[in-house]
Amino acid sequence: MRLLKSLEGMTGRRAQNSLPQSRECKVEQKKFYFDVGRNDRGVFLRLTEAKNNFRQNITIPRSGWKQVRDILDEFCRYEEKMLEAGLGSKFLVHHFCLILTILISYVSNFITNSN
Repeated sequence: MRLLKSLEGMTGRRAQNSLPQSRECKVEQKKFYFDVGRNDRGVFLRLTEAKNNFRQNITIPRSGWKQVRDILDEFCRYEEKMLEAGLGSKFLVHHFCLILTILISYVSNFITNSN
């Protein structure tokens, strides 16, 4: 929703060149950062997991966002079904799905608004 609001009023090249603001969320002792950037090879999403002095990144090129979104969405639906069947941990499912929902929303909104 924040991404959609940031794109309101933008048209043409300005909307095309605009990148969404960074987002972050905290789960237990970890922080996850979602950053969209641009370099000479194109637009990318960098997802960073940070805990104490440990930091790990993955970078997903824009061409792979839809595929990653679909896979993560499938994981969320699976976890929800496991919980409904009484086979999952409500605490773990909630936190896992929270992170995936943020990532899915972030990528989906940017994909939708950049086409």
